[in-house]
Amino acid sequence: MDEAGGFSAAALLLGRTQPAISRAIAQLEAIAGVKLFSRMKGHCTPTPAGEILLARAVRVFARLSSISRRLAQTVSNRELLAAVTIARSGTLSAAARQLGLSQPAISQHLAHLESRLERPLFIRTSASARPAPGALPVIDAMGLALAEIDQGLEEIRFLTGGSDGRLRIGALPLALPLLLPRAIDSVLDRYPDARVAVDVGGYEGLEAGLRSGEIDAIIGSLRPGATTPDLTTRTLFEDGLTIVASPGHPLLSHPMPRLADLAAADWVLPLPHVPLREEFDSLLAGAGLPPPARCIETNSMTVVRALLAARARLAVVSRHQVSGDIDRGAMAKLRAPLSVRRRPVGITLRGQAQHTPLLSAFIDALETTANTSSSFPQTGEML
Repeated sequence: MDEAGGFSAAALLLGRTQPAISRAIAQLEAIAGVKLFSRMKGHCTPTPAGEILLARAVRVFARLSSISRRLAQTVSNRELLAAVTIARSGTLSAAARQLGLSQPAISQHLAHLESRLERPLFIRTSASARPAPGALPVIDAMGLALAEIDQGLEEIRFLTGGSDGRLRIGALPLALPLLLPRAIDSVLDRYPDARVAVDVGGYEGLEAGLRSGEIDAIIGSLRPGATTPDLTTRTLFEDGLTIVASPGHPLLSHPMPRLADLAAADWVLPLPHVPLREEFDSLLAGAGLPPPARCIETNSMTVVRALLAARARLAVVSRHQVSGDIDRGAMAKLRAPLSVRRRPVGITLRGQAQHTPLLSAFIDALETTANTSSSFPQTGEML
């Protein structure tokens, strides 16, 4: 419609009848709740709401065209939703239940998609449906296309005075007990009708959700090499590990415990391959010490607190996340002859994404909180 400038020209351009184009635009306007085009004799121009949806539609078309131009020109929202829901639920039957469809109906949507793509999207068994080799980027592109349209409709609601959008945040398990709640509260103070969902998990799973459009941002330690053409990062502050001890731990009476005493203690440590754990292991190796022989590994701060309360133990944690526990006397900071290496903490976003008002407000709140709070250290120090 925007390129053609009118219903008749759009019908000729797309090979459809003028009534079909009129019905499609009317359906879009009913979904958006506003007029998308100003109609004048022989000509149509996008309204401000239409411009918002048009920008998103251009991005959707470009994304789907990178897979298949034929797919981009003919795919329906139901077909995209079917493929994405199958991928996220793991079976056709579960996807059918989520979408309120029969299994034959969802199978038909999938068959139409695979026929136009001339390739299978899933390997199906009686118990599961998993992405076929090489199909995951295609399914992710479909998920992002759906997210673009949803976000465009959300922007239109904000344009007309609404504030009921959705913000989906991925949070790393041992990160941000102070920063995230404050930023969310700031967003809700501004947009009280917004819906916020926080998914706590490992980085790999959250990154997959970010790439597929399931979540809008990841908060936590930034991974080396995370900035790619399709992902971008923003550093909020720099953090380092600290060693904390159970209240009354014998080593707290030492002004500076010996390295040998640390190696012999009982520990609670992050899971292997987590940046905080890798940093701690590197510090010990640099001091000529082996990893602790007696340790419990967890990615749950709740478990860390419980284990320190139950017995005299040491734990490796991110510094800012235990400030409240130290203030309350639930744990104590232990000085140790190890030098802290700074690591960036921040937000990971989709590259070249068009942010919704909610996501923009959330990013602003994160940056403001990190820049104005003394809880987020900015300079190096001893452990």
